[in-house]
Amino acid sequence: MLICHDISQIKENLRLQELNKATNLMASYMSHEMITPLQCVSQLADKVSQDVDLENKYYLRTINTTIKLLLSTIKENLDSSMLSVSQFVLKPSNLALIESVI
Repeated sequence: MLICHDISQIKENLRLQELNKATNLMASYMSHEMITPLQCVSQLADKVSQDVDLENKYYLRTINTTIKLLLSTIKENLDSSMLSVSQFVLKPSNLALIESVI
């Protein structure tokens, strides 16, 4: 008795999983490459803001706020990409809840 199975769907699923893994890995690398320049711009804005008038300090604070939001978004993307490619490691830590809230 000979039983035949169509494995084309299984092959396609495996191909899609590999493609998804590669996409997430690329996203994690790209995210990491964006973090360093943004941090440099933020530090430069901090440094320059020490020697400028109030109006320009406002603009530099706006730049820093925007950079922090971008960094937060990139890091979230990086974390989810790392989780998708199984490179994300959870590390237990102690949390002082009362101190965190106050």
